[in-house]
Amino acid sequence: YLDITFNNDCNLECMMGSPLYSYKLNKLYHKELNLVHAPSWQLDLKLLGLATILAQLEVITLTGGEPLVSKRSKTFIKDLSSTEFASQITLRIFTNLTFINLEMINILKKFKKVELLLSIDSVGKNYELIRYPASWDKLVDNIDFLNEFRFPHLDVHLHSVLMASNWTHVGELIKFYSSKLAYPNALPIFVEIDTPSFLHPGVLPAKEFAVGLKNIEDALMGIESEDEVRSLCILLEKISQEKKPNLYLQYKVFLNKLIEARDGRHE
Repeated sequence: YLDITFNNDCNLECMMGSPLYSYKLNKLYHKELNLVHAPSWQLDLKLLGLATILAQLEVITLTGGEPLVSKRSKTFIKDLSSTEFASQITLRIFTNLTFINLEMINILKKFKKVELLLSIDSVGKNYELIRYPASWDKLVDNIDFLNEFRFPHLDVHLHSVLMASNWTHVGELIKFYSSKLAYPNALPIFVEIDTPSFLHPGVLPAKEFAVGLKNIEDALMGIESEDEVRSLCILLEKISQEKKPNLYLQYKVFLNKLIEARDGRHE
């Protein structure tokens, strides 16, 4: 097993992201929000450097940054696909799916198995707020493209972060996933946000939190995978116990500063 992050090249400035994994956040974090920033960095690793262990590798995971945007990551994937070992390797890629084309699909087909773990946390305008400056319409087009050219040894999973900013839209995301991507999982794979703590769903006022929770519960009606539903319900119960009302003002201030900073760069 090998886990590689080549650099922090990313085309998005995700609300819950870190400059460590997206250099585009540096200007926003440092100059606009007065938060900790990180330099642009890259791992100096070429395929030749893995020559002695390629024969033993079964799984390679690529994270970012954005692996399907980073030139270094895309070159690595292409070069690896041309080796005799590609047919024995499961390639896992964490991606925001803002980029996909037929050339990449044909490259991925050469591996034993491919898992695309899509980072999508909401729908519509709320998605665009969280994963700025991504386009929801473009994302839907890319999902449709992926479905059209899906091959038998490709699995697609949705990884979503539960946070204050998407809490009332998670039910819609579950319904969207069921209509577009519900294979091999019946539900997205949800994780609770860890940091910053003021983005946790528990900061929300009780009424707003209850609305979001009800929307999620309604969306789960009819989902046939009992194990996945049970796992999510356990997570929801955990989140429901973690109230942080004292951080709500900090969340709202951050959100307003974020929107103002983004709008200011387009004036």
